[in-house]
Amino acid sequence: MNNQDRFSWRPVVGDCIVELLVNNLSGSIEFERNELYRFEPRLQEMFPNNSTVRATVNATLNDLVNNHYQIERLEHGRYRLVEGERLFLRVRLEKCERKLQAIA
Repeated sequence: MNNQDRFSWRPVVGDCIVELLVNNLSGSIEFERNELYRFEPRLQEMFPNNSTVRATVNATLNDLVNNHYQIERLEHGRYRLVEGERLFLRVRLEKCERKLQAIA
């Protein structure tokens, strides 16, 4: 994955993580890499020239962890948002917004 690809995949994978956690009814800020694979069809549509979407998701997730992007590896294939970071706050905000929409 070259630098151009890395920069274009970071926000997309980050958005998938946020969506995954917002829809997590337990309220956990932990997730498994395999859970991200449910976004594979959407990612394939967004990046039609990429024939290795899963490998790119894995590489991007490793990049996010290794470069301190609010995600830490707990064990092989299991991750958690680092509390207090902007992404965590965004997840909480989106959960609140969904609750308010459900009430309205």
